[in-house]
Amino acid sequence: RLLDRQLVKQSDLAEPVATHDVSVLGDGWYRPTGNDPYVVFDTPQRQGGEQGILGFDLRCDGLKPRTLIGMEVYWHAVGEAFSEERVIRFAARSGFQLVPMDGRISWTGARIAQLRIDLQQAGTCERFRLGDIQLFQRIQSD
Repeated sequence: RLLDRQLVKQSDLAEPVATHDVSVLGDGWYRPTGNDPYVVFDTPQRQGGEQGILGFDLRCDGLKPRTLIGMEVYWHAVGEAFSEERVIRFAARSGFQLVPMDGRISWTGARIAQLRIDLQQAGTCERFRLGDIQLFQRIQSD
């Protein structure tokens, strides 16, 4: 497959280290319980440029047909905190997402310590799943 030749998996982010405004249901499933639902994962603290693509499987129960899911991915480097200067916002559908994190200098120039995946609107999903969370490195072709 073409994608397999362009990306190399660097790490899996399996278990969350923190959550906010969600109930953990198990097997990567969460139920929003407040206005700001998010899940935080530790990363292997490599340079962002060595792990420039975030991939994850997103499932959303209770989604109306043709509705997009507003997502946000925050990150911070070692010794820093999450902030609005380090966020990517995008609209998604249920399925596997590839998020190009390496388009931001604040990602490529830092040793990334944590990722935070947010639902922009708590009521979008009755429950949601974040599965197969992985960081990939791009392979430059000649």
